[in-house]
Amino acid sequence: MSERFAAENQAVKRVFVGSFLSGELREQLGSISRHNEALSSLWQRKLRWVKAAKLHMTWAFLGSLPSERLAELKESLVAACSGSIPMTVAFDLLEIWPSFKSPRQLVLTASTVAPAVTELALTIRAALANRVLHPDNKQFRPHVTLLRFDSPKEGGGRASLCLPGWLVDELALPVVLPIATVDLIESRIDGGGNDYAVLATCRLSLLD
Repeated sequence: MSERFAAENQAVKRVFVGSFLSGELREQLGSISRHNEALSSLWQRKLRWVKAAKLHMTWAFLGSLPSERLAELKESLVAACSGSIPMTVAFDLLEIWPSFKSPRQLVLTASTVAPAVTELALTIRAALANRVLHPDNKQFRPHVTLLRFDSPKEGGGRASLCLPGWLVDELALPVVLPIATVDLIESRIDGGGNDYAVLATCRLSLLD
């Protein structure tokens, strides 16, 4: 696969498969960034919030690949989603990943996942495995990243973090995500940060 990609010598895109949150959910979750000062002070870290418009659940990370491979990638994704019906994920847990002592992300995740959701994730990954250089073989744990932690502030040390009860209460868990579409998304990075562009959308349809 690597030799084939090297021979392409085409523009490279960084892509993943995800489902964006609805406008209502984006507004609900995006609003907690107003507590940035209080949380940054509590955790003694600079916080990098995910913009509300970019909040999503990831099905598979696909890494970098030549633009010429996008057409076949789209076809494989459409085939993988064919026959799947709309579903939901109930995010009922607020967690710091990978741990309170080594924090990188603040995420919403789910204590239980419907078999149909897991099955679709595995189907998507299997269908795209031969289309990408580095298949996503990590355990599927549906989540929504709310923010990323920077290194501790000077003098802040590396004490284990804690989740304030008021933050959990304000999120009014569970946050239920209806999933009706699955998107192939490009992550574009430039001098001002990164942005997302939807390259293809697969709609999950109710069976006749």
